[in-house]
Parts: sequence; C-alpha cells; structure tokens
Amino acid sequence: MTQKKKKVMINRNKEKILKQNSLASRIYIKIGLYILGITLIVWLIQVLGATFSTILCAVLGYQLLKLTVRLLGLVLSLVFTLVPIIILTVIILLLIF
Repeated sequence: MTQKKKKVMINRNKEKILKQNSLASRIYIKIGLYILGITLIVWLIQVLGATFSTILCAVLGYQLLKLTVRLLGLVLSLVFTLVPIIILTVIILLLIF
C-alpha cells in the first residue's frame, strides 16, 4: 500500500471514531436535559404548592390541545388533497359537455 492510501484510511477511521463519539455525547446531552427539565418541573410544583389534581388537569389539557392540533392538521391535509381532485373532475366534465 502506498503512503497516500494509508493516510486516507487513517483519516477515514478518525472520522468514524468522531462520528461515534458525537452520537454518544448527543444522547448524554439529551438525557441530561430531560433530567434538568424534570427537576425544574418538580421544583416549580413544590414552590407553587400545586395539588395532584391541578397537575393532572394541566397534563390532560396539554394532551387534549396536542390532539386537537393534530386532528386539525389531518383535516386540512385531507381538504387540500381533495381540492385538486375536485378541480380536475370539474375541468374534465366541462371539457366533455
């Protein structure tokens, strides 16, 4: 093997190692942020003195809001899918008759 090919192989191996390390560090950062977020939420609940029912209502309200937004997106995508089909049908019928 030539010297140039060896250097290319070494550089490729270094790139693979860097990619693997960055993936692990991303996972650790995500886990750390989740733990930090949960800790802040627990601290905020303790400071405000919220009851279990208040927390449950807030979580369920958030889930209901997410569901509503997703359903609205689904309905809009269905409407925007059907509109071109209806327009094409009308144009074809106008050209035939």
